Amino acid sequence: MRDAYPAGYVTLSGSFLGTHRDEIVNLVRNEEKKETEEHPLKRIMDMKETDEGLLVTTTDSHLARSIGEAIARAYGGEVDYQYTEDDMLRVMWKRDV
Repeated sequence: MRDAYPAGYVTLSGSFLGTHRDEIVNLVRNEEKKETEEHPLKRIMDMKETDEGLLVTTTDSHLARSIGEAIARAYGGEVDYQYTEDDMLRVMWKRDV
């Protein structure tokens, strides 16, 4: 985390995010808490607004995947997972109304 090199990127976007932002952020934080209890190094590094919506960076690709799966389970929408050769994961979730 000190190196500021995330292992996971979760991009959340769509009009649904705008109307349910607080609920979704709470779900993301709860997923981090659940994962951190078992694996203390799995953490959210940053959560910030972007042109697309919300970008969450994580210290671990498994946490990024867990967040994507939890949001898709809870809210539906489209989710895509893209791994790189160095085990970094980009999760893209989108739902419009």
